[in-house]
Amino acid sequence: MAECKTCEDQLSEFLTAVPSKQREQLISVLCQIKADKQSPSCEEVKNCETLTTLSDFSIDGTVTSITYKDEGSVSYTRSFDVSLILNNLMNEIVPGCLMSTEDWLNLDFSEKFQAIVDAHCECCS
Repeated sequence: MAECKTCEDQLSEFLTAVPSKQREQLISVLCQIKADKQSPSCEEVKNCETLTTLSDFSIDGTVTSITYKDEGSVSYTRSFDVSLILNNLMNEIVPGCLMSTEDWLNLDFSEKFQAIVDAHCECCS
């Protein structure tokens, strides 16, 4: 059976690089703070427990949604558009040898992706 380590033993393992005098003082203070801290009882924790549920992700085109039900059984749906996220990330790409920055910024996500694929195919064929 594994031996339970005291607060002092546990902190001593983590603070080996601290000089011994300061380490002892620091361990003493930290363990005292831990001892003084009141933890909630099991009953208090159980009284605060809540139940929330999450649905599976649903995808409609480029929009991904998830529904969750809160503690009061009220449902909320949150959605995000993957193409907007990816397009914003694509705007951060410096197009370099693909085209001018102005032309790049006027493309939509699929056109930017296609330009990258085309450039790769041209250089590597």
